Amino acid sequence: MGFTLLDTMQVLKYSDKKSEPDNDKIHVSMIDINSMPIWIDVFCRSFNVIGWKSEVERIIKTYFNELTLLVSYIEDNYRMIPVGCAALFNRYDLMGLYCLGTVSPYRGQGLAKEIIKVSSDIARQQKLGFLFLQTFSNEEFIHFYRKIGFEVMYEKKIYTLNRQ
Repeated sequence: MGFTLLDTMQVLKYSDKKSEPDNDKIHVSMIDINSMPIWIDVFCRSFNVIGWKSEVERIIKTYFNELTLLVSYIEDNYRMIPVGCAALFNRYDLMGLYCLGTVSPYRGQGLAKEIIKVSSDIARQQKLGFLFLQTFSNEEFIHFYRKIGFEVMYEKKIYTLNRQ
């Protein structure tokens, strides 16, 4: 038919039954419109797309009122350094977790786990059904997500059109 399997997407639901000890050096905050440049900078550094700043800013400004933007900070020598991000989007009584990223040198310190906990709290406070996210098999994050309390709800194959 002219299609090639590109990847498999897993849709996962968060079950906060597993509770990790909190790291008192990590803080997660919601971002207001005035702090949006901090979120954009952390996003672009986390995903190594520094050249996309103006495009990311355009998109975030367009949809800002529909999103909850989170930034995680790590305490270092009594300074708070912004090094993690996420965007929450709710629709149809569900909260989706998008753009979860951590700046490379700070990975493995629990920043993403803290953002996920805060995201789950926000979903619960808003009386939403649950927190979900999507990940691709090729990204190899499924083990991490399962370890911190996500369970796979379903998978779907993603195909691309062959171009010759």
